[in-house]
Amino acid sequence: MGIRNVPVISEALYERLKEQGLLFPIVLLLAILSVIWSYLSSVGNLNFNIHDDYHAYLFFPSKLLQLGTLGIDPFSERRLISGLAGNSFLLAVGLVQMKWYFLHAIDWALGMLVFVYSITFIRIRASFKTEFLVKSCLVIGLVLFSIPAANITSNVMPMAIVFAIWAWLLGLIDAQNPNSSLGVKGGLVLGAMLASLLTLKSTLTPYAAISALLILVYLKCTLIASWKQFALFFSSFLLGSTLMLLPWMIDLFQSSGSFFYPLLGKGFHAAQYGYFHGATENFFSRRTIYSNIAAVFSPLGKSVFSISILLLLFLLLQLYRSRYQSRLIIFAALPLFSSILNCLIVGYAIGGYGAYRYVYFVGLASLIISIIASSFLIQKKAMAIVIYGICIFFLVRGAQDQVMHSSSLVAEIKRAWYNQNPISMVDQDRYRAASKAIPQDGNVLLRVAYPFLLKISPNVLVADYPGAASPPPGMPIGKGPEALRSYLLSHGVSYIVWDYQSQANFGKTQYGERLSPETHPWIRSEATLSFDFQENLENMRLSGKAMYESDGISIIDLR
Repeated sequence: MGIRNVPVISEALYERLKEQGLLFPIVLLLAILSVIWSYLSSVGNLNFNIHDDYHAYLFFPSKLLQLGTLGIDPFSERRLISGLAGNSFLLAVGLVQMKWYFLHAIDWALGMLVFVYSITFIRIRASFKTEFLVKSCLVIGLVLFSIPAANITSNVMPMAIVFAIWAWLLGLIDAQNPNSSLGVKGGLVLGAMLASLLTLKSTLTPYAAISALLILVYLKCTLIASWKQFALFFSSFLLGSTLMLLPWMIDLFQSSGSFFYPLLGKGFHAAQYGYFHGATENFFSRRTIYSNIAAVFSPLGKSVFSISILLLLFLLLQLYRSRYQSRLIIFAALPLFSSILNCLIVGYAIGGYGAYRYVYFVGLASLIISIIASSFLIQKKAMAIVIYGICIFFLVRGAQDQVMHSSSLVAEIKRAWYNQNPISMVDQDRYRAASKAIPQDGNVLLRVAYPFLLKISPNVLVADYPGAASPPPGMPIGKGPEALRSYLLSHGVSYIVWDYQSQANFGKTQYGERLSPETHPWIRSEATLSFDFQENLENMRLSGKAMYESDGISIIDLR
């Protein structure tokens, strides 16, 4: 519907722009150029996480395309903990038409375009001049911000979904008869939209849960007077959520032993077996409590969240001073409250480790929708100063990020233009040869640098962080190669493909410092288990159990 109306909207916009003078076409051109530059730099980004992406997040979409299903991967920690595999399906769609090293086009580029489109065509309660300037500043700043992403999991697409959820609700509030949309259909839509966040990334769970609670309470207190109507809406909300999540949950349980990690069980995770240090272990110990609490609260000191806190306080002040349109003021505050509370919950759940990158994206989307929802207050001088001040910040911050990273972005775009594969031809040849040698008469476990480059058949499994996930009673740790061999055979694994030349890009020489007591407990546990597993593989290889060995890759026969 929106796409069909674009020509009409564009013609009307053109007529309005002519009435406003020269500034407006210049701002519009700058916004368009910023979006184009953002798209090019996203598509041209050839940087990938050599562990998360190469070992797991690129393997799963490749497996999906080659087999038509994700199947089971009981030895993959990322399969278990990162979400319900919705991101793998999105990346698989991209792989149909593009090479793997252009896959940032799916989340970073396409997600940003969807988000920009949503901002462009949502209605702001202000004059045309104000609406145009606010939207243009938000869009320009948004697309020019540097993205604090560490891997190729969904980050920007959830921003668009979060924005769409709150925008849909804002449309209901503005409607003349909102109750007509708050029946079964409305509940199904809201439930499915919030649940879709969980299919993409598990760290979005707190935000989705907080938002659901606040939205339901808000609707009951402001729009749904009848308890009977609310019960019907709530029931359909639960049904929509269940229908969205259930197939993914069953699939994850069959693969990794949990319907949804960790809320519905830890499944095959090593934490279940007692030899994996959780993220919050010793969080309140006397030695680290202050630094841990500081790490949890540190994202609130970043620009996006500090601005969110200031805007929330200002909205609460407006609510206290005047009851004028209090319903809209409260609604504008809800996304900010969800974002700030989510920041603290996620920060604690992951022990403060890299908390900012997990909460930044929904935080930014929440800030933008709150600005738009509160724009009706811009007629007040104080609110105008706040909103225009935030817009100026978006422009300055976006320009600053581009100045800092422009040279590296240009270099990346050039590499992409000349189709330069991030993986060397030597490594591609090594994996092409090993792929032809993979046996078909038993299950094969991969511990290699680039598992997605291998031919994937139904008998192929991956170990991204070996030992961090494994079927009961858990992979034996510190018990030597024979115990590991017996365990794997008991779970149907007959062969292991081992890239001993690169140590699967996780050698002790490069990452041995992760074993230090100062390292985050989760990271230290992953390193401890991976190094133990790899030492056992090397002992097996040197003992003459390899059935294939060439160019630094060995296929070990466990039988």
